Amino acid sequence: MKKRICDENDLVLQVKLGNDAAFRELFFKYYHKIFYFAQGFLKVKEDAEEVVHDVFIQVWDNRKKLDPSKSFEGYVRTVTRNLVYNLLKKKSYHQLYLDYKKTQKVDLRSQIEEQIYFEELEKLSREAYDNLPSRRKEIFRLSREEGLTHKEIAEKLGISINTVKDQMTKALIDIRNYISKCSHVPHSLVFLIILKFFQNF
Repeated sequence: MKKRICDENDLVLQVKLGNDAAFRELFFKYYHKIFYFAQGFLKVKEDAEEVVHDVFIQVWDNRKKLDPSKSFEGYVRTVTRNLVYNLLKKKSYHQLYLDYKKTQKVDLRSQIEEQIYFEELEKLSREAYDNLPSRRKEIFRLSREEGLTHKEIAEKLGISINTVKDQMTKALIDIRNYISKCSHVPHSLVFLIILKFFQNF
């Protein structure tokens, strides 16, 4: 068991130094693990394959930051989970738009305008997040981008669960207020985006 760990640590070190042969070895070693991990969330084979390739692109692009003394599997699982979350969020926005469009009887020009509105709302959502106070932003990021529970966030940051809940509530309210204030799109679309932020909260 120890030999396997040492071998892997050496592989990670070689990748860190730019050894593409070591990189390929790690790729083939973890491909199926990451694929099935991603597919468990995404359900679609093509999406899972896309995530696996994006994971290893990130590994290679950030190879100089690799720490051979730490678990490589833990690292790639974290990267995978973040990419899965981002893909699901992207698909969720797209589905939200499609669901909304089904309820509306509009001409082509209006549909194009509404698509632009949705893109603007996504942009505003990111701006609202960027404008959060640093601590609140970190808590929101750990929840929404890394998928941590309130308890996990509290333990990671050394704060109480109630503090996490309070900061999450304030973050969502801040985002809602920012979008409502800055957006000139129809209120029905703003409501849908806000509802999406509060989903599963």
